Amino acid sequence: MRLDKRTGSYAVFSEADYFTVNVLSSDQMDKSNNFASKVEDKFSGIDYEDGLGGAPLFTDCVARFQCRVYQKVDAGDHWLFIGEVKKFDEQAKAPLCYHKGSYSMLYPHPGINKPESVTEQKQFENKKLSNNVLYLMLAAAQSYQQGYIPQQESLGLNTIMGK
Repeated sequence: MRLDKRTGSYAVFSEADYFTVNVLSSDQMDKSNNFASKVEDKFSGIDYEDGLGGAPLFTDCVARFQCRVYQKVDAGDHWLFIGEVKKFDEQAKAPLCYHKGSYSMLYPHPGINKPESVTEQKQFENKKLSNNVLYLMLAAAQSYQQGYIPQQESLGLNTIMGK
């Protein structure tokens, strides 16, 4: 975990023996925005439970890593906390992604080989991700886009799905 030396929460982290990495789900943008803001009490109105050493565990996350502080490294204007994972749990949910200054969605890479046989297709559909409504909606949109993306690319237009 990386922590800015100027942050107001540095004192809490420097004294803690444990920390938690909460991987937010795609429907938890409000939590992300709250913790990215300059609000003084970032935990006000946030549902959480106590993890190891009292470290906060958020509810409904994609994954939660409960870590014991193993080492703290001075990294210029930040501290780098290296943790030993003591407990982990996860849910089959889509994660919240942040890329190039905005939130984005996770969907299968267009370079993934599609199942060729009915048996392979059934095995593919039984995986966790294929039972996710968000994944299914994105797969449908991707299928629809395949018709016009080559045309956009031939005109030199940038596409998200382009190769």
